[in-house]
Amino acid sequence: MIVVATAVVLRHESAPERPERFVDPSIELVEAAAPEKPGNPRASALDPDTLQLAWSGSAEAYEVRWGDHTQVVTSPEAELTGLDPDDEAEVEIRSVNPVGRRSDPLTVAAIPRKVLVSKDKLIEPIDRFDGPESLDPRQWRVLGDPACLGLRPFGTGKRLDFKCAAGLQANKPLRLGVPDSDGVTGRVMITAAGGQQSHVQLELLPEPLQDLPWPMGPAPGAVSLDLSSQGTRLTADPKLPTTEKLIALGDAPATGLAPDSRHRWEVRIMKDAIVAVRDGVVVAAEAVAVPWTVVRPRIMVEGEAMLDSFGLGGVPEREVPATVVPLREGTDLGSVPRQALEDAVSARLILVPNPRNTQPITVDFGGVALPTKKLTEDALAADLPLNRTDAVVRTNQPVAIGYVVVVCKPGARPGALPRLPDHEPAANKVLPKLTIMHDSGVRPGTQFPPTGRILVTAEIGNGRHEAIQIEVDGKRLLMLPTTEDGPGVSGRHEIWLRTTDFTAGGHRLKLTVLPPDHGEAVTTEAVFEVRATA
Repeated sequence: MIVVATAVVLRHESAPERPERFVDPSIELVEAAAPEKPGNPRASALDPDTLQLAWSGSAEAYEVRWGDHTQVVTSPEAELTGLDPDDEAEVEIRSVNPVGRRSDPLTVAAIPRKVLVSKDKLIEPIDRFDGPESLDPRQWRVLGDPACLGLRPFGTGKRLDFKCAAGLQANKPLRLGVPDSDGVTGRVMITAAGGQQSHVQLELLPEPLQDLPWPMGPAPGAVSLDLSSQGTRLTADPKLPTTEKLIALGDAPATGLAPDSRHRWEVRIMKDAIVAVRDGVVVAAEAVAVPWTVVRPRIMVEGEAMLDSFGLGGVPEREVPATVVPLREGTDLGSVPRQALEDAVSARLILVPNPRNTQPITVDFGGVALPTKKLTEDALAADLPLNRTDAVVRTNQPVAIGYVVVVCKPGARPGALPRLPDHEPAANKVLPKLTIMHDSGVRPGTQFPPTGRILVTAEIGNGRHEAIQIEVDGKRLLMLPTTEDGPGVSGRHEIWLRTTDFTAGGHRLKLTVLPPDHGEAVTTEAVFEVRATA
C-alpha cells in the first residue's frame, strides 16, 4: 500500500473572517494544556541599549511585550534592542499554548547599563561585523563559499550573516601573556545567534595549523568551543597534558545558541585550565595545560547563524595579513602568479594527498625539489622560494587539495574580500506535518485493524496561522481556531478517530493550516487503509 504526503500552498480567499470552532461528534480532540506562567527571570545586556532576558518554562512559545513592542519567541529567552541605557525597561512575558491562549504575565524590570556584561579585558579594536566592509582582508580569510556570507538586519544596524557552511580564519594571533587578576593568560570572545540547526565552532589552532584546509578533522594541540541550540561544549586535544584543576559551572538556564537573541561566549585560557563563559556564567571547562603561547582563532559555521562581534585578550599583536592562491587537483597543480608574491614575506604550499596514494609525495616547483613536512596525518606543507615566480607546481602523486598561503608584509592589503550583500530575514518555511497511527502500534504502510482507534497528530511549525482544519475523505472533522488570546504559535494537535467509522479500504486525511488576513493556506495529506476483517 502506498502512503502519500504532500504540501500544497493555496490561496485562502473564501475563509470566514474568524473561523469558528467545530469538533465532529465522531472524534475526540485532545485539548491543549493551559499555559503555565513563566518563572525565574534573568536579565543581562551585551550592549548599553539592549537586554538579554531568560526565564524557565516549557511552553511551545512565549510572547514578550515591552512598551509598544511585541515579540513571539520559541525558546525561553529573548533580546530587546533600541533601549535607553539608563531607563528601566518593564517587560511582560507570557507562555502561549498551541491554540493561542496566554498565561498570566511574568514581569521583569531592568536597566540595561546596570546589567551590562563586561568585556573590558579585551584588546581594542573589537571586530563588530556591522557593515558591508566589515570583513577586513588584513584581519580575515574566508573559508568555503563566500556566497554564504551577507548582512542580516539587527536593531538599527546589520551584522554578519551565514546562510550555509563557511568559515573565517583570523590573521591576528592570540599571544598568551602574564596571568591577570583572574589567572587568565588569554581570552577569545565571540557573540553570535543561531537557529535550530546551527553549529558555530571557534577553534584555537597552534601555529602553523591555521593554514590547514577547511573542513578538516581535529587539529593536534587545538582547543575547540562548539555552540549549538543543544548547548556549549568545550573540547581539547586528548594529548594535551591534564591537570587537577576543578572548575565549578555556573547556574545557567540555557548554554547554547538561540534563534531570537545574541549571546556572548568567552574562552579563557589559564595555566592549568580552559574555561568557557556565556554571558558571564561559566558553562564548560577542561582541566588541561596548553603547551603553546600563540594560536590563531578560526570560526566555522554550519547552518544559519549571525556573528555580532569578535575580540581577543592577551598580549597585543598586529595582524599577519595573508592571502590564498588556489591550485588544481592531480599532479600538475598550476603556477603561482608573480603578482601574488610581490608583497610576500613567505609562501607555504599546503597539500592534501589523494588517500589512494601509495608512495610518499615529492614536490617540484619550477625545477626545484622542495622538502615537505607533515602538518597533520592528512596534510603536508612545503615552503616556496620567493625568487621563482610563475613557476609550475608538480607532484609525483595526485593531490586532492592544493593551495598556497602567501603571508604579506605588515600593513599590506591582500586581495579584497567580498562586499557583503543584504540577506532577507529568514522566513519560517517549516511545513506542517501530519502523522497517523493505530492504537495497536500499526502505522500506515500496513493495513489498520477494523477495530480500535486511530491517533492523528498535526504538528504546525509556522507560528503565523489562525486555525487548523482536518478532513477525511472530504468530510470536515475539525476546525480549531488558534488565536484564543492572540496570534497563533507553533504547536502539536491530536485527535482520536474510531476505526469502526471507516469502511474497508483506503482513506485520505487532509490538514489545512489557515493563515491570517486571507493569506496562503498550506495543506498536507496522508492516507491509511483499513482491512476488511480482524
